[in-house]
Amino acid sequence: MHNSLRHARTMLALTACLAAWPTFGATLSYPGAAPCNGTLQACIDAADPGDVIELAFDTTNAEGLDIQKSLTLRPAAGRTPTLTTAMAYATNENIEVTIRSLNFAGSVLGLLGDGGGNLRLQVIDNTFPDSEGTKIEVRTTTAGDLYGSISALIEGNRLGIRGVTDFCTDGVSVALYQAGEARSDVVIRNNDITANNLDQCGAIFVYQAAGGLDVTIDRNRVHGSMFNNGIDLRTLGGETQAGIFNNLVYGQSGNRGGPGALVVNAMGISNVTAHIVNNTVAHGRTGMWVAARTDEGAQLRGTMRNNIAAFNTSYGLNYPFDLAPGFVESHNLIHGNGELETPLPPDPFRRTGNPGFANPAGGDYTLTPASDALNRGLNSALPSIFNLDLASATRIIGSAIDIGAFEYPRVIALPPTSTPPPSVTAVPTLGQWTLLSLCCLLGLQGMRRLQRRQKPS
Repeated sequence: MHNSLRHARTMLALTACLAAWPTFGATLSYPGAAPCNGTLQACIDAADPGDVIELAFDTTNAEGLDIQKSLTLRPAAGRTPTLTTAMAYATNENIEVTIRSLNFAGSVLGLLGDGGGNLRLQVIDNTFPDSEGTKIEVRTTTAGDLYGSISALIEGNRLGIRGVTDFCTDGVSVALYQAGEARSDVVIRNNDITANNLDQCGAIFVYQAAGGLDVTIDRNRVHGSMFNNGIDLRTLGGETQAGIFNNLVYGQSGNRGGPGALVVNAMGISNVTAHIVNNTVAHGRTGMWVAARTDEGAQLRGTMRNNIAAFNTSYGLNYPFDLAPGFVESHNLIHGNGELETPLPPDPFRRTGNPGFANPAGGDYTLTPASDALNRGLNSALPSIFNLDLASATRIIGSAIDIGAFEYPRVIALPPTSTPPPSVTAVPTLGQWTLLSLCCLLGLQGMRRLQRRQKPS
């Protein structure tokens, strides 16, 4: 009885070890051996879920790629491939797609359809040309009954976006039209976006009509001219948690459909909590605009702190303090804006002096020693995990955090040393296959010991 129980426990542990181990994908080269000796789409179709396809060419592939399985696309060592378009599409299966360090002549689309599957998409360190059409889009389809969730990381991309006549295009677009079984999670971080002639559109656009969404927009640089919105979050339904931190927007000059360098607009039956902290919006037409359609049932809570709104020809900062009592504004620097600004509630921590930008004509909005933003922010306003400014420098140098997207002086945090201190004994690390083998051997050894114990004496 006891031996059988021990045997069952040993088998259970061994089974759990194998079941919990991640699937190992192969690395394929395109062009290469079969099945990657034809088209790139054929290579993708023949790959197993979890495989990596390395692109070993320096020209432009003209195929419109359709990816409906977990897969990674990246360049082979020393190569600079260019793709036209790529779509990751999930319906009833969970898929995880990573697109990294590639050039694109067109766009990347992550699409979640009806069926209950989940889409995880990572678009990292890619380059898109300054041309017409949305460059990175992540969205659900508009019709269906059973949806999973989206998890997206859009990080380190460089892209340009120009408007299309009579058609709205955004640089990075995220749209949840359908509610998922779980909350969706989107991170848009450290992207450089040039936007020009976008009519009513913008550089970063997030739209939610249903479901739950956690979105973080952190350390992005948006610039150009004649774009209506720099960073635009609009909700028509659902429940949204948003963090908008350490971004820089300059050059916004559009004037249609609720413009602004940074906009949060809660509409319909939506419940929004937004924290807008340590951003700089400058030298545009309209600065930061936060609105809540409480007459439609929208609710808005959150904070607007440690931001610089300067040298905008219309207003610097505007929010409905009479309609959104759960939204708090403080510790912002407002300077040199136009006369259309709605009077703000008194704030003893508000600054109005010159932000002292280093060279705004050259796109340098770092601070100088004369800035009125130095050591004037509220430390607790920025979550501690966001401990880098837009220049990847350490936050809080001095008595308090600086207002705006940059900290002065610039102190780059050194990565931790990989060599352990002399007093610490280094423990050798094991590779994944070694650990798997060890796990299996230990399980088999335990089974043999139990078998020996079960033999009659």
